[in-house]
Amino acid sequence: MIKRRKTKTVKVGSVKIGSRAPVVIQSMTKVPTVDIARCVRQINQLARAGCRLVRLAVPRRADTEAFAQIVQKVDVPLIADVHFSADRAVEAIEAGAAKIRLNPGNIKNRKDILRIIDAAKKHKTAIRVGVNEASIRDLRKEAVPVEKRTALMLREMKRYIRLFESRDFGLLVLSAKSSDVARTIEINRAISETFDYPIHLGLTHAGLPEDARIPSAVALGALLAEGIGDTIRVSAAGNPIVEVGIAKQILISLGLYKRSSPELI
Repeated sequence: MIKRRKTKTVKVGSVKIGSRAPVVIQSMTKVPTVDIARCVRQINQLARAGCRLVRLAVPRRADTEAFAQIVQKVDVPLIADVHFSADRAVEAIEAGAAKIRLNPGNIKNRKDILRIIDAAKKHKTAIRVGVNEASIRDLRKEAVPVEKRTALMLREMKRYIRLFESRDFGLLVLSAKSSDVARTIEINRAISETFDYPIHLGLTHAGLPEDARIPSAVALGALLAEGIGDTIRVSAAGNPIVEVGIAKQILISLGLYKRSSPELI
């Protein structure tokens, strides 16, 4: 039996994330957020397949307006990916997002970050701090040697989290992603040794399902086998139902999958 590393528990809507809860599968809609009917249909399909959290992209004001309506039409807790905008983050929180995803490489202004934190604290909205290798490279003017990228990702994560802790905000989930399997494993090990917040696992740019399956199984499987990882997403092009199926197979192979309700197989 795999021994999970101990973490805090973070509640995302009705779903608990952390070492005292089963590993949670999440996915992302692949239709425009402003297309409310199609979004609702896809979210419900994902839920029936075993997905317990769904992320939607909200880069525009029209998206957060649609998001507010979608929240009212589904039972699955929704996550807002706000891209580069602090305004979208606050709008999504006020629209009922159970969690938002922030990339330190995208939203860097201290006042903007604190404004988001204060809104999230008021509404009890969780926040995923998601660092990725590409963003860290973009933050630097000079080329970053491969061997230094993990340290830079961890440093940026620490810097960002200090702001949250300065506001006594603890509803955090952490993630650090790369398209490289070995580096994904390395940075998540480092994060698990440094923080006791839940960790979301995934690879960036995993490609088509047939290309995403093996790298995701290797990276996520290795970390989960070490007890690292509290929520996962297999990122693949095309139908997101396929993502959920691959994620489910990874968890089943490790004895970590527990059905919470009847699912479509």
